[in-house]
Amino acid sequence: MEYFYFSIIVLAASFLQGLTGFGFAILAAPLCLLFFEQQEVVIVLSAVSLLLNLYLVLKIKASPDFQILRQLLLAGIMGLPVGVAVLLMFNPEFLKISTSLLVLTFALLSLFPKLSFKKNDWITVNVGFLSGLLQSGIGLNGPILALTLNSYDLEPIKIRKTLAILFLALSSFSIPLFILSNIVNQKVISLSLLALPFICLGAWLGNIAFDNSKQHHFKLMTMALSVIAALYSIMRILS
Repeated sequence: MEYFYFSIIVLAASFLQGLTGFGFAILAAPLCLLFFEQQEVVIVLSAVSLLLNLYLVLKIKASPDFQILRQLLLAGIMGLPVGVAVLLMFNPEFLKISTSLLVLTFALLSLFPKLSFKKNDWITVNVGFLSGLLQSGIGLNGPILALTLNSYDLEPIKIRKTLAILFLALSSFSIPLFILSNIVNQKVISLSLLALPFICLGAWLGNIAFDNSKQHHFKLMTMALSVIAALYSIMRILS
């Protein structure tokens, strides 16, 4: 039954990613952890993210913000090895609650226009490094990136394309690191292959829903998802 539940989780999370540009790991990570081990979940989410975002890169008809993308990607690649070390060495519960508190802080700050972050290189590079660390460390880097890009007041379609390319690239670099660390097993490979049709279906439906949604709801939806995910993660760890 765990494989059936996994398929449903991937379908729902892929729909969310197709709709908002992020959110796959927000929904999938806590649910998958009910059935699988921490390392398995992180590796599977990276593999699934690669396939999902390859589809979205091809489907989203827009150009990314190349300056922001370049800064995030270079810094993110530097953070990936650090994240793998974290995954192997540190207490995952500590990492989860730290990330949840950080996401919650970003979301609450972004609800107030006067506290929104102005676009600058220092923030972009540091968020990029942190996103790489979180990608390979706990498999949950979407909220930090989405909230930062939303604070820059970019167009929703541009945010989605920038995030899709970034997630695709970071996943492409993180998977070889997992293989070199000798933590990829047959179960991880089987789950990744099982996810493929559900990724395509969910992302396709999410992309259709985005095309028919009102653009001004995009930022509120992103903030709400991040707050809910952060609170849920904190309560789950502390309970």
